[in-house]
Amino acid sequence: MPNTDCTVAVLLAGHSHHERALAAFNERRQWGEELVLASSALVELYAVLTRLPTAQRIPPEAATAAVEATFLAAAHDVVALSAEACRQAGGGARRGRGRWAHQ
Repeated sequence: MPNTDCTVAVLLAGHSHHERALAAFNERRQWGEELVLASSALVELYAVLTRLPTAQRIPPEAATAAVEATFLAAAHDVVALSAEACRQAGGGARRGRGRWAHQ
């Protein structure tokens, strides 16, 4: 399941990790690996693409088309965390051990 960093690198030719990310993405597809996407990563990807600095920003219609053609067309499934899973993930963070430790 690729995270937002990977999906951005796959789509943006000017990204410093584009070649490596695209090669890994294509290689996994050739091996027949099923692509599963997190819905939150797709939303975040769209937000990044449409809010880049002006010279690099991708218009909303083009961002939607790129995400659909590159990821959704190849996806086996799109999954979302339940509210309970989100609470469990954030629980350790509130104790200072996770991503949201600053809260």
